[in-house]
Amino acid sequence: MGTRCLFKIYDFDEKIISVIYHQFDGYPDGVPLDVAKFIAKRKLVNGIGDDWKVFNGVHDLVAQLITFLKLRHAMITSEVLKAFSKLGENIEDVVIAGEVYVMPADTVDAWQDYEYHIKPSESGKIIIEAYYTGRGVDEAELIFKGTAEEYVKTYSEKAVIEVY
Repeated sequence: MGTRCLFKIYDFDEKIISVIYHQFDGYPDGVPLDVAKFIAKRKLVNGIGDDWKVFNGVHDLVAQLITFLKLRHAMITSEVLKAFSKLGENIEDVVIAGEVYVMPADTVDAWQDYEYHIKPSESGKIIIEAYYTGRGVDEAELIFKGTAEEYVKTYSEKAVIEVY
């Protein structure tokens, strides 16, 4: 059984515009850490200039996040499948079913253990609020609030500390 999570992406009006369900590794130093690393490398803008490694608005952020998660899943799974010679080399062979799903924006309960609320800020930095929503919890417990960069720093250090 996996550690399920939801990524809820908001617009500037604090309205949820997209919910992405992730089936496995949803604990703070798992997939969400990879997501935070991806987000931290970009900033939110209105219009594309010379730098293409940006989010051109929150809807572009959603599209890039879905792409990132599906390709991440495909890359990890492809290593396993290649070992069994069941996957080709073409891009249409690499994008595969499962693990990442787009849900209705009003999704509340998908048996998730964690929720990650991804919010824009006027500075162009992305804010992440992480909540534990798992077993035995009546109300979501806020476990982190800060920029994507702060999330990476916090959970990269925790991952190192917990391992050693």
